Amino acid sequence: MPSRWAEVIPAGYQDGKAEAFAARIDSIVLQSGDVVKVTESGVTAFVGGNNVGKSTILAEMHEWLGQINPQSGERRRVLERLEVIKGGEVKDLFAWLREHGYFHDSAFSYNPGFASSRGQGVRGPGEIISMFRQADTGESFGGLREYFAYHSQALNRLYEIGETERRGNIFEVPAGPIHRIEDNPDLMHDFDSISMAVFGQALTLDYLDRQVKIRVGRPGMPAPPVNAIPLEYRHAMAKLPLLTEQGDGMRSMLGLMLPIVTESYPVIFVDEPEAFLHPPQAFELGRLLAKISHARQLQVILATHDRNLVAGLLHDTKIPVSIVRLDREGSITRAFQLESESVGELTKDSILRYSNALEGLFHKLVVIAEGNDDCRFYQATLEFIASDPSYASYPPSEVLFVPSSGKHAMAKIAVALRTAGVRVVVTPDLDVFDDEPTIKKLVESIGGSWDALKTRYMTATHAFRQQRTPATCADIFGAVEAVLRPRGNEPYTAERRREVQVQMRLGESPWKALKEYGMRAFKGESRKAAEELITELDTLGLRVVRDGDLEAFAPATGVSKGPSWLAAAFAADAHQSSEAVAHVRRLVSNIDIVEK
Repeated sequence: MPSRWAEVIPAGYQDGKAEAFAARIDSIVLQSGDVVKVTESGVTAFVGGNNVGKSTILAEMHEWLGQINPQSGERRRVLERLEVIKGGEVKDLFAWLREHGYFHDSAFSYNPGFASSRGQGVRGPGEIISMFRQADTGESFGGLREYFAYHSQALNRLYEIGETERRGNIFEVPAGPIHRIEDNPDLMHDFDSISMAVFGQALTLDYLDRQVKIRVGRPGMPAPPVNAIPLEYRHAMAKLPLLTEQGDGMRSMLGLMLPIVTESYPVIFVDEPEAFLHPPQAFELGRLLAKISHARQLQVILATHDRNLVAGLLHDTKIPVSIVRLDREGSITRAFQLESESVGELTKDSILRYSNALEGLFHKLVVIAEGNDDCRFYQATLEFIASDPSYASYPPSEVLFVPSSGKHAMAKIAVALRTAGVRVVVTPDLDVFDDEPTIKKLVESIGGSWDALKTRYMTATHAFRQQRTPATCADIFGAVEAVLRPRGNEPYTAERRREVQVQMRLGESPWKALKEYGMRAFKGESRKAAEELITELDTLGLRVVRDGDLEAFAPATGVSKGPSWLAAAFAADAHQSSEAVAHVRRLVSNIDIVEK
C-alpha cells in the first residue's frame, strides 16, 4: 500500500537516519552514592536478598524515564538519579519509529501517525516533536517512554497473553502484542519457537472468532485459505487448549516474552522473570533473555532471586552480562557491581563456571574451602551448631560452602564474590603456609596487606624453611627396624609405610608436619608468631584449619582419607566433635561487608 510519509511528516523532518537516534540508560546512581553502569546491549541483573530494593529500583527507574522533570518529584527510596544517553534529532527519531514499526501510515487510515506500542492511541508528528523537545534537556524520556521502555511485572505477565478483541478492519491500529503477531507471521514464528524451546509445546494463533487468541498445539491439518475455512478446521482449532488455561509458569514466561518479541523497546525492565518457573525453565529463560538482548541491541535490566536464571544469562560467554548485588545497610541500599568484562572473564574459568561459586550472590556468607568433602563436613557441623537455641550467627540456609578444588583457585573466587559485595571467608588447610605466593595472594584477595604480615609469617615458618640434614644409611636402617621389628609377621600396610617415613624424617617435607600435628607443629618463638599471624588472618576472613586439615577432625575412623573418609566421619559423629565445632564457629563468626 502507498505510504503517506511525505504527506504526514512535516518538511525538513523526512530524511532522518534511524541509526543516528539513541535512547538508553548509561548509569544508575543510588542514594548511597553507588554508581551502576548499565550494559549497553545485554543484561544488567540485580541480585540479592529479600527487602534490599531490587523491585523498587526497577519501578523507580521506569517512573523516572516517564517524567519530564524527574528530579523535582517525590523522594525515592533507592534511586537518586539516572544518567540517560539520547542521540539524534527529531527527524532521526521519526526514522527510528518508522523503522521499528510504530508509524501507522496506511492509505486508508483515518489517523496516520505513530502508534503507541501498548494500544494507547496514535501520536501525530506535532505531538512527537513536542514530547521530544520537552525531554531533550533532561535525564528522562518523558512522554516518549511508551516507545522506548517497558516494565514487566510478575503478576501482570499472566494476562499479557489473554484474548484480544478483533479490530474492525485491518487498518485499525494494533492494540497490543497479539494484534502485532496477527499482522506479522514472522513474529508468531519467533514466539512459537520460544515455546517449543522451553516447554516443548507448539503455539497456534486462532483468529477465527470475535477474539484473537493463542492456543497450545497444532490443528492437525493444513491451514485453509481465509475465504474457505471448513467446519472441520474450525472444530480442530477449537479443541486446542487456550494458552490462558495453562499453568502459571508457561503463562508467566510467555507473557514476558510476547511484548519483547513483538515490540522494539530499547530498554526493558523485568521484575522476577523466573516467577512460577521450574529450574530448567528459569535457566532457559535466562539464556533467551541474554541472546535476544544482544541480538536486538536491547538493554534488559532485571531483578532476580534465582541462581538458575543467572546461570542461563551467563551461558554464552560472548554476551555482555553485568551482575549487581544489592545489600541493605540500615535504611540504605548499597550496590556492588561485577561489570560485564569481569563476569565474562570469570565465566570463562572452568572452576568458577562449573562450580556453585556464583550462587554465593544469593547468600549472606560464602565459605571457600579446598574440596567438596570439606564443604559437606562443615555444612553438617554448622547445622549441628545451629540446632542449639543459643546459636546467634548466620542461619545455615544463608551460608554457602564453595569448593575450590585446591588452594590456588581460592583467591580468584574470593575476589569475584567480594567485588559483588558478598561476605567471604576462606579456609585453607594449615599447610598453605608452605607456599608464600599462594598465601600472599589469598591475603590480598580478601583485602589484607601481605607486607604487614610478612615478618610474622617468616618468623613462624623459619624452622620449616631450614635445609634438612641428609639422612644416612644408618638412619634408614634404624627407622625401619624400630617400626617393623615389633610387628613381626603383620602385613606391611600403608599405615606402616607412613610410620616408617615419619620415623626416617625423609620422604616427606617438614611442612607436612602442619597437616599431621596442626598448630602443635610450631615450637617456641615460631609458635608465638604463628598464633599472632593466624589471629590477624582470622580478622581478615582467612581462617586456616588450626588442626591441620579436614581429616584431623576424625582421627579415629580407621580411614585416613579418600572417598570413604566422609561417610566414616559422619558415622563416627566427627562433625559434632569439639574441634570441628570450634573451627566452624570461627568460619561463621561475624565479618563486615567489604568496601568496594
